[in-house]
Amino acid sequence: PPARGAAARERRAPVAPLAHTRRASVVARATSTGSDRVPDMDVSRVEIPEDLVGIRAYVRWENAGMPEDTSPEWQATEYAQARLDLQTEVAAGVTLNDIRRRYNQEPVAGDDKNAYEGWDVSEALARAKKNLANNVVEAPPRGGEGKEKRSAEPEEWIEPPPEEVGQYLETHERDARALMAGPECALDSSAAPPPKKESVSFVSRWADVDSDPAAPVVPAGGTCELVRRRVYPLQGDGELLVQMYEASAPGAATTRRVVFTTDAADALVLHWGVSRDEPDQWILPSEAVWPRGTAPVSEISVETPLVPGEACLDADGECATVQTLTVDLPGAGADELTGVQFVLRDAAGDRWYKDSNNGSSNFRANFVSKGASESGDELLDAIVRAEAGGGWWTLMHRFNLASSLLEEKCSPANERNRVAAYHAASKAYVWLRYSASRKLTWQRNYNVKPRELSAAQSKLTRVVAGLYCAAPHLRDTARLMLGTVGKGGGGGDGQAIRDEILNIMHRNGIGENKKYWMEQWHQKLHNNTTPDDITICEAYIAFLKANGDLGEYWRVLNEGGIDRAQLESYERPVVTEPITHGAEKKVALIKDFNNYLAILKRVHSGADLVECIRACAKGLGGVSPALNYVRVAQRGGGDPNQLLSACVEARHQLRDAGLKEASDEEWTRQLLYLDLAVDDVARRAVERAGECKYNLDDQMRCAGLVLENLALSLPSSNQDVVLSLQDWRLAVKARQEGDSQWALRAKAAMDRARLAIARHADILAEEMQPAAKYIGEACDIEQWSVDLFSEEVIRGGPAFALSLALTRLDPLLRAEADMGAWQIISPKSVVGYVMHVDDLHKVMNDVFDRPTIIVADKVGGDEEFPAGAVAVLTTCSVDVLSHTAVRARNGGALFATCYEPELLAQLAGMDGAAAAVDVAGDSVAWRASDAADVAV
Repeated sequence: PPARGAAARERRAPVAPLAHTRRASVVARATSTGSDRVPDMDVSRVEIPEDLVGIRAYVRWENAGMPEDTSPEWQATEYAQARLDLQTEVAAGVTLNDIRRRYNQEPVAGDDKNAYEGWDVSEALARAKKNLANNVVEAPPRGGEGKEKRSAEPEEWIEPPPEEVGQYLETHERDARALMAGPECALDSSAAPPPKKESVSFVSRWADVDSDPAAPVVPAGGTCELVRRRVYPLQGDGELLVQMYEASAPGAATTRRVVFTTDAADALVLHWGVSRDEPDQWILPSEAVWPRGTAPVSEISVETPLVPGEACLDADGECATVQTLTVDLPGAGADELTGVQFVLRDAAGDRWYKDSNNGSSNFRANFVSKGASESGDELLDAIVRAEAGGGWWTLMHRFNLASSLLEEKCSPANERNRVAAYHAASKAYVWLRYSASRKLTWQRNYNVKPRELSAAQSKLTRVVAGLYCAAPHLRDTARLMLGTVGKGGGGGDGQAIRDEILNIMHRNGIGENKKYWMEQWHQKLHNNTTPDDITICEAYIAFLKANGDLGEYWRVLNEGGIDRAQLESYERPVVTEPITHGAEKKVALIKDFNNYLAILKRVHSGADLVECIRACAKGLGGVSPALNYVRVAQRGGGDPNQLLSACVEARHQLRDAGLKEASDEEWTRQLLYLDLAVDDVARRAVERAGECKYNLDDQMRCAGLVLENLALSLPSSNQDVVLSLQDWRLAVKARQEGDSQWALRAKAAMDRARLAIARHADILAEEMQPAAKYIGEACDIEQWSVDLFSEEVIRGGPAFALSLALTRLDPLLRAEADMGAWQIISPKSVVGYVMHVDDLHKVMNDVFDRPTIIVADKVGGDEEFPAGAVAVLTTCSVDVLSHTAVRARNGGALFATCYEPELLAQLAGMDGAAAAVDVAGDSVAWRASDAADVAV
């Protein structure tokens, strides 16, 4: 390991036992006096250099989650286990220099020879694995040798005091124009510069050839469509091109053709079956569709060797040796086949090739049956087929499918139409958000190892980070998608979830008894770990800290959205409540589970701020004052504006560190998760700012910071936001210079920002709500979740924070500018009957049978817009992204705030009468109307 390991090992990791250090020579014990017998040996007597034992002990400590303040007893046991690990390796034939090379240590002369070659070590290894006690050196009692042992009082857990927040007084004003999304982010590809020329493989260029000799011949009066083409890597042995054609003609049955082309050096064989009803079916194809050379190999599959040949590119005359195969399928009628499922192998059967882009699953070449699609959208249909089926399904399968679909539908290499890629990414985000909010199953009839789930998460997040790098027009959506998926563990974290819970139980003497809560959770973790486990772990820690108070356990669970029914619904249910296992184990368990919680967060909780800082600190060259202030102040304390300023500066630093010119996929992934974590702290700071009694200057500073923060959160579509930020800074400068018109300029900039976020909200709703409706209805998601999907996305995003800040500031600016009485949230001239109510809540569920203009004394913004109402007018300041505002805009109704109560009282006085309300610019006027003018 690197040199830093030594210092950490001295501080926390297992160290050599204090009693004595044993360096016994190798001892062979002959089991027979006869010279023809190979001597037996004692593994515990195998000599291992102490430096290697120390390194192995450090590695074991890292794998255990790097627990702090471990006891001498724990260290002695771990050190002895580290020695035994290496002794058994050496006894089994591994040389000492092999071990040194594994740990990046210099080899030692003479240590490349196996000292036990020819020895019978099988029995000795079996004994050693059961006999750790022989290798443990007893630690001396605390307080010195020979003292009488006394029963110690149980150690008490002392909660570490929170760090002092302090102040963040640095001020930075970055160039707003530098934040502007460039032409590479435009959905219109003609607005972007041509992509850089990169080296493209022969197979990829062959995929672009228009006149494919393997394509079906177009029948007279018919058509031939290239349905799909895709290039797959073959794990270091070339690439595979799969092309899918569909041909039809008047009076003739539709036919389908799948063409396989590869430049692999080894001769390959296609192992395949066909599908008819479901995309994952394996059905034995009839002999009528077998290519020459096909032979059955099972009840559901056949094999066909690919045919060697040559392919030449017309453009430059380049030729290459390829292997091809064509499979024709009936495309209509009773014999219709919808696809081919396949893998490849070499001729000897020693090497098999699967889809490495999709978790090494089988390759699939599936057509969409003409009558099978309800949405007319291949991506949505693929999602619904997987989610709505009754078969097995887990988070791992969902993440693997998402990786495959994103690469196919969004990657610039496979989808060059930017608008189509943007639509596909938005639909994928809807799907992943439903998953993150538990609206879709996390496990159904299938057990997943933690390391397999972690690997699937890690792959998906790398695919998304790759899109952020390669497709700047998808960066907004990529950020949204990463917020729904934990980033997956690295360095064995997925396996550590499975192993470390058992280590904790053994270290603390907790038996694997199914009557215990911990064993039930242990089984759940082994069977299928999910993000719920973070909340469960936090709840158990709270239970321990509260001296076994079950109320604390249930409080934390309920706050995390987990109730008793949820715990009991797991395939390995948790049906009992936790116990303390003795006061003497409390502190050790708290320390162990704090470390275990960090492992769970590294896998399941991508945007955990502390974990993200740890992951990025080295690449950032350390933790800046701004980022450190965000870390310290994230839980509350300090001034919200100072925290917000630190968040914005920290996000600028992350942008400069790699997010602006994103190219390295892994570094971009780590930076994005840290950026999401800081953005979440900024959102909470804005909410806290509402509780502060800020004056006008403070409110203006808050609004400017939130506007800048939103520009950082929309790297693909922030043009209007950046222009608003520039106008805002000019208005602030005008105030500082004593310009009498500064308030009007500030109000104009604020209105421009308000229009920008309203437009952003409308685009999100238009883009995502249809997909949310289709997936939600197909998967039986609660109707309220479906109806509110896009609204919840908007209100949970950074635009809502800006809307909050502007709502607080608006009355102050109006007073400074001596402006008009109205803020129009949803403009619309209407005619109807006036109805005065004291609270919109009281009538929000009513259905009016005639057009109604509601004048409400109180509107909070969370009310439904009443059915049949054409307008809601109030004196309350209401957020433009509030639920009521979104419903008003979507329904084409008038919604406005009047800041002069006496003026609105005049309209309220017309209660029951017909009136016409007209909107002109920033003002609202009304007049009495005849009942005949009101359309019922």
